[in-house]
Amino acid sequence: MPITGFRPLLQSLDLRGVVVTADALHAQRYHARFLVEDKGAHYVLGLKGNQPTLAEAAHRLFGDAAVVHETHDKGHGRTEHRYFRVVTVRRSSLPSSASRRPDSSSRSSGSAPTSPIA
Repeated sequence: MPITGFRPLLQSLDLRGVVVTADALHAQRYHARFLVEDKGAHYVLGLKGNQPTLAEAAHRLFGDAAVVHETHDKGHGRTEHRYFRVVTVRRSSLPSSASRRPDSSSRSSGSAPTSPIA
């Protein structure tokens, strides 16, 4: 879904108490506020290194939490490694009281790995 389709798609739905998941494209403040303040929902948003300020803030909040799940996938000429941590965050820190995000991900194409994402 394009970034502009997020709110129109979810506007008419009753999302009170529902956990909405979305990929990194939708890791936007206005999407998080819309979900929490307007819809009464919770959210899980992916993070990537293309938003360095957000990635740094997430690392400060989640960096010490234990890894609870990891995945290692190959496809489309690359390998992706994802490490998940779960933490509870005070409402004053984020627009939602609980968040989950991959601790870090890395990709490699062929034999040359890229630097870690997030």
